Amino acid sequence: MVQNLIEYNELYQTTELAIGLNPIKRSRFHIYFDSSDSNLKFGFDHTITESDPEYSQEVGTKVELYRPEQAFAEDLKSALENSCNLFGKTKFLNFPTSLQLVVINMMFTMGYSAMYKNTALKKAITTAISSDSDNDWIAVYEIIVNSNWASKVGEKSRALITGPFISDVIPKSYFNPENE
Repeated sequence: MVQNLIEYNELYQTTELAIGLNPIKRSRFHIYFDSSDSNLKFGFDHTITESDPEYSQEVGTKVELYRPEQAFAEDLKSALENSCNLFGKTKFLNFPTSLQLVVINMMFTMGYSAMYKNTALKKAITTAISSDSDNDWIAVYEIIVNSNWASKVGEKSRALITGPFISDVIPKSYFNPENE
């Protein structure tokens, strides 16, 4: 599992389409308050926890230059591991790569608790994987497109959803019904 996670970590960090943007260039090198979830953060939306050296620091405090990249790598590894835990490692690692990237990105942004509670998405993915029916994949697509994640991350979600995910699993006729 660790070897696969390292490979996905490298893929995720180096593939602009997978990330949708460069997290290090977009990082904040100081502690800030995120009013959307009432947490203190730094870097690329890293939520500060008790285990972080920045835990007792105040808003505006500068962080060490290496910390945003380190925190991003830790958060990404956590998103990868949580994605495997949510669906089962073997099942998740056999998802189409494009679906893996969407799920990892959703996990990275929304967290395990929110993804665990999204029973409609989990059920739709499980059904689509087992049946491989076009209609089941369309249901997954529609849940993802209309999710809180898609609203929250905007352009990044559109790049992931409209790029490889559509070409991998969604029939072209869904978008061009007159071509059937």
